[in-house]
Amino acid sequence: MLQLSAHFEGHPEGTCSCGVLGTMSLVLRAGSEELVIGPHCNACMLNSPHAGWMNPPKIPTGGPPTERMKRTSKRQEKRVAAGVGAQTSLASGAMASDKSDARIRGVLRIENKFTYGTTFALSRQILTKIRSECVGRETPMLQIEFKDRATNKTQDAWACVPYQDWEKLFNDSASEHR
Repeated sequence: MLQLSAHFEGHPEGTCSCGVLGTMSLVLRAGSEELVIGPHCNACMLNSPHAGWMNPPKIPTGGPPTERMKRTSKRQEKRVAAGVGAQTSLASGAMASDKSDARIRGVLRIENKFTYGTTFALSRQILTKIRSECVGRETPMLQIEFKDRATNKTQDAWACVPYQDWEKLFNDSASEHR
């Protein structure tokens, strides 16, 4: 969330561009950025349009997960699980007895990831981890979302499953439509 504030600061010794002594400035703050408009006399401040430009505040990158990221992750887990009829795991799979983010017992095991970047580094290690958490014939699925950092809205989402599972799903679906 971005905090915005505005206030007037008086300058009894300042001089306006029109030559009047005793001025004020309009001070605008957005995050850590500050913009000062003035000094102007009361008449010039009230009777003239004023414009100024501010750089957007810097949004921190990297580091440990923020509370916003944790909330985003929880929402993603619940939304994806609800979308396929799965149950979310306790503590996002941190417990030895309940791994991954969500699952449909005997059918599907889901791991969710998101990034504010334009790329996601998909490694075999991530895929092997989710596959190793499957029990019996469960299909491992990695769901990835690309989010806008400023709005936290999902811009694109993908699901990644092993090729043989995708091929079976595709062939089963294609045979239904023949």
